[in-house]
Amino acid sequence: MSRTVTIYCLDVSEGMTEMVSDPSTGEEVQKIALAKEYIQRKIAPKIQSGRKTEYAGVITFGGATNNPYFAADTTSHPEAEATDPADYIGVASVIYPQTAAPAMISVVKGIKTGKNPANPLAALVLAHQNFTDDSSKSKGFKREVVVLTHDKAKLKSDNWQTVMNMLYEQEIVVRWIGVGYDARPTDELLEDKAAFDQLPKSERFWRKFIQKMAEVCKDDDDSKQPALGSIDLALSIARGPSINQPDSVPIKSIFRIGSKDINPDEGIEFPVRYSKATAKASPMSLKKVIASELLPQNRLHTAGASQSQSQARTAPQTASAGIEADITPFKRYTVLVPKNKDNDDMDIDGAALDASKILGTDDIEAKPEVEYEEREVEEENLVKAYKFGKTWVPMPKDIFPEMETVAGMDVVGFMKAAGMRRYQEMGEVRFIWAEPDNHNSQIQLSAIVQAMVQKDYVAVVRTVDKHNSPPKIGVCKPVIDADQLHYLYWVQMPFAEDERSFFFPSLNDLYSKSGKQITEHPLLPTDNQLLLMDKLVEGMDLDVYEEVEDEVEYPWFDPYTSSNPAIHRLQEAIFHLATVSNPEENPVGPPHPELIKYLYPPMEVVEETEAVVRELKRELNIKRVPPPVKRAERKSGRANGTADDSEIDIDALFNNPAASGSQDPLTSASKSGEHKPKTGRVISNEDPVGDFLRQVEHGGDITTKAMQDLAEVSKEIVSTSFSSSNFGKATDCWQTMREQALLLEESELYNSLREELRTYITADDFKHKDFWQYFEKAEPSLGPISKAEAEAALS
Repeated sequence: MSRTVTIYCLDVSEGMTEMVSDPSTGEEVQKIALAKEYIQRKIAPKIQSGRKTEYAGVITFGGATNNPYFAADTTSHPEAEATDPADYIGVASVIYPQTAAPAMISVVKGIKTGKNPANPLAALVLAHQNFTDDSSKSKGFKREVVVLTHDKAKLKSDNWQTVMNMLYEQEIVVRWIGVGYDARPTDELLEDKAAFDQLPKSERFWRKFIQKMAEVCKDDDDSKQPALGSIDLALSIARGPSINQPDSVPIKSIFRIGSKDINPDEGIEFPVRYSKATAKASPMSLKKVIASELLPQNRLHTAGASQSQSQARTAPQTASAGIEADITPFKRYTVLVPKNKDNDDMDIDGAALDASKILGTDDIEAKPEVEYEEREVEEENLVKAYKFGKTWVPMPKDIFPEMETVAGMDVVGFMKAAGMRRYQEMGEVRFIWAEPDNHNSQIQLSAIVQAMVQKDYVAVVRTVDKHNSPPKIGVCKPVIDADQLHYLYWVQMPFAEDERSFFFPSLNDLYSKSGKQITEHPLLPTDNQLLLMDKLVEGMDLDVYEEVEDEVEYPWFDPYTSSNPAIHRLQEAIFHLATVSNPEENPVGPPHPELIKYLYPPMEVVEETEAVVRELKRELNIKRVPPPVKRAERKSGRANGTADDSEIDIDALFNNPAASGSQDPLTSASKSGEHKPKTGRVISNEDPVGDFLRQVEHGGDITTKAMQDLAEVSKEIVSTSFSSSNFGKATDCWQTMREQALLLEESELYNSLREELRTYITADDFKHKDFWQYFEKAEPSLGPISKAEAEAALS
């Protein structure tokens, strides 16, 4: 469990009012605004974790004065010996270290700048005192001080070594963040003396201070090393996803091989502990609340919050936020019974036996004349029941005894690791450790792990977490890590009822219903298709894009650094609503780039596979799903003689339908639909344009067939034409085909069919060679579709 106490020392002197550029948005903001946002973003994860062991505090220097050292003598306060008590003017404990609470966000937001001189050393001494005042509560906690100042701050460096030693003795880690500081590391700047000398005097001093402190702490682990950085880098990290991995609590159990009850000489039992290796993390759940009133103010507004407060209020004021969260849900059970006017006190229990009348079960099959009413049923009158066919079988507690199981891990047997199917691994993964205080347990588990590694075996283990709880079946995998630590992974495996088998026929071997193997079929991939697919898979290999730093390879995707977008996007929204006064006017911004970087492939992969994808689209005849065709007036309808509603004379239609030998337009339309295409075609010679438009509405592979048939029909129309009488009908076919080819991404097919038509028309034995001149002069143009024209049609 995380046990941390972090105190943020914030510079609120006049220099923090200078305008600087925001590292992410580029907007001009005050220096103190960036520093306060950093503190708010670091406190927010502590609040959202809900752990009482996440402590935070805030100290300001350069503003109001609220500390026990001001005007005090060194006798009563020996810690003040590092500096003159007068140096504590402008130092204040705004939030005393306590469990992180939402009110802290509002307090930090309300901090204002002051006019007193800023002394970071005095703030460090006060932070040290805040730690030691409640040492019993912070015992075993990681203690950290984060100082936020700016590059042009005035320097006061009296007795800095005394302060450094004081912090080191109490194991207080120091993090120094400067607004306007150079983003380069101190070691790199020190190598370039000219560049280091150009830094402001204050920045040079604190870089030397942190470097000197690092030399004192060089024997400690990395988590205790002091650090210094710029606000630009620190804030960009704070704005990103905050990955908080809680420690798993080891739980005691018993590891058994064989049974001591059956064979005491061969049975082995020894104590172990197991902990979670993985656990599903879910976004925080929402709670229904009553909106008593909608107030246009901060969601976490706390009256009277100012930097002069010595302690922040930790309880959120729901009333000031305009909501009421103290809501208790309850259940109400009812049953439908026939109305009985003569006897209102009928037997509800007898009615309740009819399961079909219980609310929420099967539909009620009641006679129309019978009326039903709701009657409330007390919870103590209910009994659990299971559905058996169309009836319900009651299952009282006393009748259904629990399965008797004993807590522990029983090895069922061992098997080769290769015999384990990867897809059967389900559920959360556990670590199994030897008992830390049991020497025999460590020897026995280590021996088992080494034997399993040598034999390449895994153990099938039956696990029961508590006495009489349902058993689980799983597999233990041995692990010997780089530090020679021996332990087991346990992963749950499915029972027979958990399997979901899906039998899919072979893609390589295709058989007919009679059992004959089919070697040529449109569904069987060709050698060229297989070759192109191999190239695509090789081009999408992400192992090639590993980053190499200090001769260490880092994969492009790392589960330890990939954040769940759903969780952190919700946290972004909550933080935004907690810190913005008018969320309606200031909506939540776009997600952080770190949240979506793994949702898209690397650009190198996309560029390398672009050519292969194009070839595959052509080879596999892959097309975009066509947009739905609007059923609007079409030229084809007019060409077919179908009249528009506006062109029909209603009076003439009903008064003299047979005048001048004219046909009923509705009858004419129905007759035009009676024409059928030739065998093997989907386009008829009588209404080619109408048939074509009806076919392409369906999309898919039929589009290709329709274009090919329309091209053949147009050839027959030209060849059977009397002189040039049917030339217009043929060009109508091609104009319609060209329009649809642009919409359906069939430009290449259109150009191919057009070239076949030219060859057919200009042949020596064709009698209507003049059609080609008519074709080329047609309006709109029937020329080939260029690549630019095809791309423009899709944009």
